[in-house]
This record gives sequence, C-alpha cells and structure tokens, in this order.
Amino acid sequence: MHRRKRQITRRGEQQSPRRERFDRIHLLSIGLLVFSFALVYRLFDLQILNHEAYASLAEKQHDLLQELQPRRGKIFARGFRSDDLFPLATNQEMYLVYAVPRAVENPEETAQKIAAVIDLPVEEMLPRLTKPDDIYEPLKSKVNEEDKLALEALNLRGIGFIREQWRTYPMGDYVSHITGFMGYDEDTLVGRYGLEQFWDSELKGSPGRIQAKQDANGRLITVGDTVIDQADDGDDLILTIDHDLQFISCEELKKIVDSLGAEKGSVIIMDPMTGAIKAMCNYPFYDANRYNEVEDIGIYVNDAISDQWEPGSVMKAMTMSAGLDLGKVTPTTTYEDKGEVKVASFTIKNSDLKSHGTVDMKTVLVKSLNTGSIFVGQQIGNEAFYDYLKKFGFGEKTGIELAGELTGDISKLARGKDVDAYPATFGQGITVTPLQLITAYASIVNGGKLMRPYIVDTIVKENGFEVKTEPKIVRQVISEQTALTLSAMLVNVIQNVQGHAKRAQVPGYTLGGKTGTAQVPGGDGQYDPNLHKDTFLEFGPVSDPKFIVLGKVDKPHGIRFAEGSAVPLVGNIMRRILTAYEVPHDAADE
Repeated sequence: MHRRKRQITRRGEQQSPRRERFDRIHLLSIGLLVFSFALVYRLFDLQILNHEAYASLAEKQHDLLQELQPRRGKIFARGFRSDDLFPLATNQEMYLVYAVPRAVENPEETAQKIAAVIDLPVEEMLPRLTKPDDIYEPLKSKVNEEDKLALEALNLRGIGFIREQWRTYPMGDYVSHITGFMGYDEDTLVGRYGLEQFWDSELKGSPGRIQAKQDANGRLITVGDTVIDQADDGDDLILTIDHDLQFISCEELKKIVDSLGAEKGSVIIMDPMTGAIKAMCNYPFYDANRYNEVEDIGIYVNDAISDQWEPGSVMKAMTMSAGLDLGKVTPTTTYEDKGEVKVASFTIKNSDLKSHGTVDMKTVLVKSLNTGSIFVGQQIGNEAFYDYLKKFGFGEKTGIELAGELTGDISKLARGKDVDAYPATFGQGITVTPLQLITAYASIVNGGKLMRPYIVDTIVKENGFEVKTEPKIVRQVISEQTALTLSAMLVNVIQNVQGHAKRAQVPGYTLGGKTGTAQVPGGDGQYDPNLHKDTFLEFGPVSDPKFIVLGKVDKPHGIRFAEGSAVPLVGNIMRRILTAYEVPHDAADE
C-alpha cells in the first residue's frame, strides 16, 4: 500500500507541468478575450458613442475655417471741384507682433533685438517671452510695414505677425467731431460718435469665410470641398463737406476762441437752398487718431448738433417772421419803446438799458430791441408764436445723419403764459441747437422752405453703385413774400451804421444777418451778468444766396456783445469763402 501511494504521488508530480501549461493558456485566453472586448468597446466608443466629437477634432486638424474680414468703408469730403475727393477716414494695413514663448530660444536677447526696432521696453516683453508653456503672447499692435520687415529680417524664432486693419483720419483735428472714431465696446471694435457711429452698419460691411482642407503642414489643399464666401466691403461715404470751407472755418474759429480766451465755439456753413452742410467745426478740437489721449471725454460731443443753449436775440428774426407772415406787422409798423416791459413780477429791459421812443420794425432788428420783439409777440399771440417755432423745427431733431443730435426745449411755451412767451421772443427761457438755428434761418433765405439738413451727399456701394441724397423740403414755414421781406430787413443789420453787425460787411456783396448775445443762467437760477454766449448768422449774396454761416462763441472775455466775437468770426469766414469761390459781386464796392 505504501508503494502504491508513492506511485500516485510521483504520477501527480509528473502531471504538474501539464497543469501549469493549461493554466497559462487559460489565463492568456482570458487576457485576449478581455483585450478583444476592450478593443471592440473602444471602437464602439469612437465610431458610435463619440463619433461627432472625434470627427470634429479631426476636422480641426485637417479643416481650415477662417473668417474673411471686410474692408470698412471710407469717408470723403469734396474739394473746390466736385470730382476732387479728400479722405477723412480711411484704412491702413498694419501688423500685430506676437510671440510663441515656448519656441523662443533666448528671451532676453530676443527682447533686446525687438526693442531696437520698435518702441517696446525690454522689461515689458521679458515676462511675456518667458512663459514656457504659452503658445501665444501679443507684443505690440499698429506696427508699420517698414518695422515689420526689419523684424522679419532678424529671423527671431517664436516671433510672428498678424495683419491688422486700422482706421486713420488724415485730416485729424479739423473733422473729428464729424467723423467720430473707432473704439471698443467690450471686445468688439465699433463706431463711436459722428458718422462712424451713425453709419456703423453700412461702413463695416459683412464678413465672409473660407472653409477648406489643409495638409499636415498647414498648407491649403485647393482640391476637394472648398467653400469661399467673399466678404462684402462696407459702403463709402462722400460728404457734402467742402474740404476748403472746413479748413477755413476751423482756422478762423480757433483764432477767435484763443484770442478772446473763450471756453469753446462752433461754426456751421450750409447751402441754404438745399440744406447741404458745407462745413461743421467745433473748437477745442481733438484728434480721432489719438482719441484715447483726451482728458475730458466731453470733447467728443459735436456741439454743432448737441449743444442746447438759450440763443438770445438771433430768435428775433423768427418772431418777426411770424408777425410778418400773419400780417400782424410790416417793416414800417411802429410802437412806443419805453425801454422796458413788465410781466408778472419781472421787468424786461433792452440790452442797452435805453428807451428809444417811436421805432419801426426795421429798427427793432437793427438795434436788437427786446421790447420790440415782445411787441411783435403780443400781436401774434402766445399760441401762434409757439406754433411758428415748432414749424421752424425747434424742439425736435432735424434728422441729420450724425450720432448725438439733441432736440432743444421749447416745451414751456405750450403753457401759453406771457411770462414764458415774452422772454422767448428774444431767445430766453428756451433752448435750441446750432443746427436747428441755421436750418430755420435758411428757410428765411430760400423762400420760406424748411429743408432737411444733410451731410452725406453720396453712398457708394461695393459694386460701385451710387445712391445720391436729394434735397428734401420738410414744410413751407412762411410765405415766399415774408421771406423776401425779412431778408431785406436783415440786410439793414449789417449795412446800417447803427447795426450790430457792421464788422461783417464784405465789399461788393449784399449780405444779411442777425446777432445774439445770450446771457448764461447761473446756479441760483439768475443770469450771470459777466458771462454770455455769442452768436451771429450771415447769409448772401442776398440776390442769389450761396452760403449761410453760423458762428457761436461761448463765454469770451473782454467783450460785452456778439459784435466783438461772433461777428468778426463769421465776417472773416464769409469774406474768405466769397473770394475763394469767386462768387460774383451783387453790390458796388465801398
């Protein structure tokens, strides 16, 4: 029995290698089965469960999808000849210099070489160049072509360039209040102020796209499914602004504001027959190319369309036109000037603090008598006076194609009270804008028609098609006869020896106009006797009006009335433009 047991044991020992081989095969089989299952699951995951995600990843590696940026439309002014165009806003191709820090071999040496070409301090660049895992760091924008080529010639590893399109304003200071500028709204570059904001959607155009395959080296494969949607460039704008008149206006405005230590000023030149704006200038200027350097962002505001102020005696022409149009007064109608008029608890006096006895309506305008303007208002009636001011366009926007226009305020007149209406007849207690005022005066010059002012003459589409702006009559405000009569009366303001605008005469021309010296309300609700805003409007030649000019000077020092500020400003402008444009004389030289 013992021997048999030993044999069995030996046999068992002899069979052990077979079992081991069986166990290894078994384990291998199980491993292969698990691997096969994992492989099948992985394929199932790739091809079924996450197909779209991996397909998208593959597309990103092999597909090129790039947005095509449109060219922003340009803005032009006209010159002396209608076919002369001067760019006011255009585009300049520049470059963004960037770094791929992980590819930069020697950051300090690279920074020094870059700093030798462009104005960028080494200490500013080094922290950006020494980020080992960073693949993109912008270094400097607005690098010109010359500097970009100089940097390329250095063959710096990890330094690249991206083409940029930047807005430039060749005329700079003199037109920035018209053009506005391009600024950021969060991360988006958009038009700010002026034409850039008002016409932003037309100027910016529509982006396109290119979708194609690229090889492993990033090169475009031109065969296969390639989709190219071309960008639509923005519209170009050709303005009614005359390049030469704009220059003359801004130059003269700067001279008078600086010489009188005034706070600011505005000039508008209009074609009274069409409403086309020939010049629009505000001073102090700012440069749209460096808009971010201004200390007070209030300087961006175009006062010519946004300043709401009590205009003073220039409103007497509006009051007189209503009286003439209704037949309540004629140029020879007289009244007894006692030097003052009482209304409620107030006493209103003439600006010269004098009484003038029996005077006619022509004298009311020549001497700018407040009591005479109130007399006309009394003949008209408060309700009719308010209606005429509304018909002249006060209290509402003109609709000019510029961002930021305001309405002024004549709403108090709706109450129909004398205490509101009497001061308003000579421009107190109501507010208007310079553009409203010159537009209203133009209706006196052109036969009584209120024209819609406009500043864009032609829109040029991408395909070259031109959309021309046609002059638009808003309404007939006063009769043609009333306009002719009032125009003649306003000539006396300049030609009469007692007129307040004698300094605006131009030899050889018959010109008309009206001054306004507006007091400035103080913080206590009273008018400050030491501060005033001066305005003068002049038009001519009366026989065939070519221009109407508004000049406004705020808070000048050392003078009392507009005849020492706004009158010489507008007179100098009118003299220069009549001469420059060789407008025929309509009167004998004096």
